[in-house]
Amino acid sequence: MRQLWLAFILVAAPARSAPLSREEAPAPLREWVSWVLRGYEREACPFFEGRGNRQCSWPGVLKLSLDENGGRFEQTWRVHAESRVPLPGGDQWPQDVKVDGVPAAVGAGATVLLKPGTRTVSGSFTWKRLPEQLEVPLQTGLLALTVRGQAVAFPPRDDAGRLWLQARSQTAAPKEQSHLEVSVHRRLIDEVPVQLITRIQIKVSGANREERLSRALPEGFSPMSLISPLPARLDADGRLRVQARAGTWDLILVSRREGAGDDIRLPKAEGTWDQDEAWVFEARADLRQAELEGAPALDPQQTELPVDWRSLPAYLVRPGDALKLVQRRRGDDPPAPDRLSLLREIWLDFDGGGYSARDRVQGTLGKSWRLEASPETKLGRVAESGLDQFLTALSSGGPAGLEVRTRQVHAEADSRVEGRLRSAAGWRHDFGSVGAVLHLPPGWRAFHVGGADQASPTWISTWTLLDFFLVLVAGAAFLRLYGPAWGLAGLAGLALSWHEAGAPRWVWLLILALAALHQAVTAHASLLRWTGVARRGVWIALSLLLLPFFVQQIRQGLYPSLEFPYQTVEPGQAAKAEAPSAQDDGEMDKGAGQGGGGLNLVRRTRAVRGMLSGAAGQAEPAPASPEAADEASEGEKEESDIEDARKAPGQSLSYLESSVRKSKMASSSFYSSVINQMRLDPNARVSTGPGMPMWSWRSVHLSWKGPLPQDHRVSLWLVPPGANLAL
Repeated sequence: MRQLWLAFILVAAPARSAPLSREEAPAPLREWVSWVLRGYEREACPFFEGRGNRQCSWPGVLKLSLDENGGRFEQTWRVHAESRVPLPGGDQWPQDVKVDGVPAAVGAGATVLLKPGTRTVSGSFTWKRLPEQLEVPLQTGLLALTVRGQAVAFPPRDDAGRLWLQARSQTAAPKEQSHLEVSVHRRLIDEVPVQLITRIQIKVSGANREERLSRALPEGFSPMSLISPLPARLDADGRLRVQARAGTWDLILVSRREGAGDDIRLPKAEGTWDQDEAWVFEARADLRQAELEGAPALDPQQTELPVDWRSLPAYLVRPGDALKLVQRRRGDDPPAPDRLSLLREIWLDFDGGGYSARDRVQGTLGKSWRLEASPETKLGRVAESGLDQFLTALSSGGPAGLEVRTRQVHAEADSRVEGRLRSAAGWRHDFGSVGAVLHLPPGWRAFHVGGADQASPTWISTWTLLDFFLVLVAGAAFLRLYGPAWGLAGLAGLALSWHEAGAPRWVWLLILALAALHQAVTAHASLLRWTGVARRGVWIALSLLLLPFFVQQIRQGLYPSLEFPYQTVEPGQAAKAEAPSAQDDGEMDKGAGQGGGGLNLVRRTRAVRGMLSGAAGQAEPAPASPEAADEASEGEKEESDIEDARKAPGQSLSYLESSVRKSKMASSSFYSSVINQMRLDPNARVSTGPGMPMWSWRSVHLSWKGPLPQDHRVSLWLVPPGANLAL
């Protein structure tokens, strides 16, 4: 018994399921086929795999015999299922229409209903004079025309289906030899499954006729679509049948590989076909590395391949050749490096004890699926595409980071750095471009920034070659005129005050020039007297300039906020645009501007606004304040969101309310469940991070030319308020 079952399995293994034809159906069921297909007769029509449209009628030759008073037409149709087929004529309504010799009714659009089988449709036209044109259905490719008893070998017909009668009948038809030329180009795509795009170009001359070409596809390939300007179809044996007329025509046949295997065999030509096909191979490196073997290589620029195909490797393939896809390696190529850009905004604490940073990271991740901060950076909050995310650490006490589920990154992060700022990027990633703005509180000055390609403005960067020259010349003059002590004091004083606002500079040079002139004219009493008067006048002017300058310097040293009397420590324009108003968000944390406290209510309002701005996608935003979400009921939360939506500018009230309600309903939909699966934990309580400063006082712009590695260091030489007072 066991051997019998084994034999049955071995015999049944090669069998595969396939639809039965009417003749293959068992005899008792054969008479039920028509009853089962009632209402589904079009299912028996030919079709292409992967496409729903079916071709249930195939036209034959349209015979037209026309004269001055009227004409007659006759056409044979092969019908697979009951269908309406178009009649010729257009404005010239067909008369006396018959199907297989039986009168038939003409429906809307000059169509007639045909039963399955091979049917002959005939009819007549009546007019007072031969029209200039006659409309012929586009489905009809073959045409036999007789005008005034003379056969027209090449009926003039345009792309709109109009047949021109008068212009063509006045001249004798030229005699042209029938000729057919076929060119075949193929594009093999290493997809799953393997796809083959065949471009067949036929050049036709001579009379209209039906051509049956060779098999169009290699063994094991099934057609999916056929795009043709001429009536064309694939017969059961795979040969291409075309109703051709004079001209050059391009047919596109798309097919796919049935089953597994890397061998491709091109069938031998059975009819008119191209003996030298040009193939191109499109590899998919994200699936595997493969090469096409078995055919000699071609220079694609020396062929008639389409322009967009010439960038691919080309091969010469002849009918009967066998090709093979040789797999070199499975899987993706070594991933491309991460291409990220970073924009940083850094605020120094008022006491200089640390820094608050807001980073905007954009780009594409090629190697990693995680954004991780540097060890010195304490990551507090990260938002990806406007939604706050859950922070994770790979080890206990290790740096925090964000798991990124998409290659495209649009992240905004808030973080803290206690003590000195050493890392230029603040992340354990290499960046292609980095720019930063360092905000200094009142009383702090930037002496120099080491590790940056450009830092402006700093005390070192404000010096020019002319400034160095003038200060050194003035210091040398002080040394020569007044001795070493005054020379050193003069050099130090000029160096410290040269770039200070309101400091006298050119008066010092005038005093030195008059002092040198006074020593040179000691032998001339009159000149000595005049130079003395000039020196005293310049000293008086210098005193009048130095007195307010000294007062201003002392005031700024004691009260640094008086450095810019018409500027306040308040949010800049960019910060104002991002910060919500008090009406929308309620009372914010009072210490947010100083770097402390959370902004739970602000985060929640931002999440609702982000949901409203992207309401077209109707993706559910994650609430940034889980505490508030736990305390409020579902109905109260919806009403609160709608109340916030009422205050959003630029949208109608009804549209915003419907957007909020639709987003709530989408929480139970399949789409929302898929979105939630992309997150680590949709119900996680994400941190809101430290309160970020919004003030702007003195800013230093930092930039780096070219890529910036993650271990690049930066050193900030900052002068605190006490040192500024002493200087």
